[in-house]
Amino acid sequence: GALLKIDAQYKRNQDSRDLPSAAHLQKCLLPNPIELMNYKVETLFQPSAYLSGDWYDYWKISDKEIMFYLADVSGHGVTSSLLTSWMAAFHGRSKTPRELIKKLNGMLVQENIEKHITMIAGVLNLETHQLRWSSAGHYPPAIIFEPNQPPKILNTSSFPLGLTEDLEVEEFVCVLNRHARFIICSDGALEPFDGGLNEQFEKLVFHLQNQSFQAPEHVADDIAILSLRRMN
Repeated sequence: GALLKIDAQYKRNQDSRDLPSAAHLQKCLLPNPIELMNYKVETLFQPSAYLSGDWYDYWKISDKEIMFYLADVSGHGVTSSLLTSWMAAFHGRSKTPRELIKKLNGMLVQENIEKHITMIAGVLNLETHQLRWSSAGHYPPAIIFEPNQPPKILNTSSFPLGLTEDLEVEEFVCVLNRHARFIICSDGALEPFDGGLNEQFEKLVFHLQNQSFQAPEHVADDIAILSLRRMN
């Protein structure tokens, strides 16, 4: 209930001048670039209103492994953005995608927060190039681009966090070949494109493949993109 109290209090004293500073603070919580052996992490973050419910993070869990996730909290405003900060503070001790997702899910369900979160999380070994990842109800699916190959769409079916205590989390494994890019997007990345979901997704894939994706100046939904690029 603590989060909801903060949210209510915030709504009462909401002063429009506070919002840009909150947005700035939130941007400061985003991860700083890290130097990685064989890999480059590329990101795009375009919040819609001042406070975003989209979030990504990545950090080293050993000399040769990084853990990462991209998450999308339902709704907008303070509770959603507070949850992103809470995730940023909370993930530290998880060592596998499944553990991270289970832990965050347990907290959400236990605290009875009326929000759900979709997420893709993974661990990448920078030496063996093995990637272990899990999805919790996240759309669009992750995509792997490789030179001279059609894009690989990594579809899964799974539930978001915050709906049920018995969340089944599957872990998938793949290997990133030379010059591969593993890309996760929030659903806001579909918004610049016309058509139904499938058409929007096809256009998104086309632009990501050709590295021609442009985030519009003003967006109705947050856009977050996280890409792991193998450099050799």
